Amino acid sequence: MSDTVLDVQKLSVSFATAKGTIQPVRDVSFALKRRETLALVGESGSGKSVASLTLMRLISRSAGCAISGSARLTAGEQSLDLLNDDIRKISSVRGDRISMIFQEPMTSLNPVHRIGDQIGEALYFHRNLSRKERGEKVLHLLDQVGIVNPARTARDYPHHLSGGMRQRVMIAMAIACDPDVLIADEPTTALDVTIQAQILDLLRKLQEVNNMAMVFITHNLGVVAEIADRVMVMYCGQVVEDASVMDLFRRPLMPYTQGLLSSIPAISLSDERPKLYSIPGNVPDLAKLPSGCAFAPRCRYVTESLCTAREPEVELATPTRRVRCLNWRTINNVDDGESNEA
Repeated sequence: MSDTVLDVQKLSVSFATAKGTIQPVRDVSFALKRRETLALVGESGSGKSVASLTLMRLISRSAGCAISGSARLTAGEQSLDLLNDDIRKISSVRGDRISMIFQEPMTSLNPVHRIGDQIGEALYFHRNLSRKERGEKVLHLLDQVGIVNPARTARDYPHHLSGGMRQRVMIAMAIACDPDVLIADEPTTALDVTIQAQILDLLRKLQEVNNMAMVFITHNLGVVAEIADRVMVMYCGQVVEDASVMDLFRRPLMPYTQGLLSSIPAISLSDERPKLYSIPGNVPDLAKLPSGCAFAPRCRYVTESLCTAREPEVELATPTRRVRCLNWRTINNVDDGESNEA
């Protein structure tokens, strides 16, 4: 029996806009194993959230939206394609076998319903529990995510809670049915450092207890180092580097990844404060992508005759590591014979 719970192949999403057709997600592929945490990293607009919402089928095909590829979820005896199977099948597993923590808890929670009723909705739909059983399960979930007074919180409305408590409620909703895959879309954004650490610790513990895989979306590389097993770096909708968290931090191969890591503030004990590095320029407009490599206009290693002439394909730097860069061997002083040891 395969340990892979989610296998995504060549996921692409395009939207028709007034400026023309844009592709916020282009040819994204990855496999997620049980109890593994995969971090999706990149600047705003890199396609992380669009990819996750598409996997949840919250973005679907329409007159202005085209989706291609496949995303096979394997949960126990059940196996289905999240992108192509009938929406009724998807509804039976969404919130059950695959679940999501959304980016903004204040806007994701319904302001006119009590917390207990909102957590209990998934239990009613997927588990068909009685009102009493749902109430007991809700209190257990609130206790599990570290809410001090579960009974009172279950009766509260979202505006009664702090940001950290609302985020814990969102986590309780997401894990209510013990999902096999949890997608967490920037769950620690706008939380202070102490609460952020508590949320990360909570997610790790829940992952261990529930034996679930996790896709963790963030732009914070410090959080990535804390929670991830593997990292996929995205730029302009494409995966530009995919490696284990240790390999990526030890030796990033793609110039964009190198720029992101160089942008992390360093603690210095000397009187001289080193200048904080920033990647020059901005993420290009998806409707007007540059020719060749999308990162070329911002890259300090750009070779005009090569990087702007053709778009790079994903290459295997090692059997477990991918990179999308025409110049990565030269930049990292790797010859063809050394590629497998990069």
